[in-house]
Amino acid sequence: MTGSKKNLDLTVAEKRKAIKHDHKDISVNKQCELLGLSRSAYYYKAKEMNPMDLNPKFPSNYTYTGIGTAKAL
Repeated sequence: MTGSKKNLDLTVAEKRKAIKHDHKDISVNKQCELLGLSRSAYYYKAKEMNPMDLNPKFPSNYTYTGIGTAKAL
């Protein structure tokens, strides 16, 4: 298919940038389809990570007491 946006090897970020909200003839949904990008991938916003969440040893609602045990807050 000549001229199809799907033939481009673009990253998800590049595909998001290629979509124009204010395009008068092609909806965002159709642009996502043409680019081979799901609408959920287009609208996805990453959550900010809390550094405390990176420690897999204890759930975030526990605190280390310093004596070898964890205590719920």
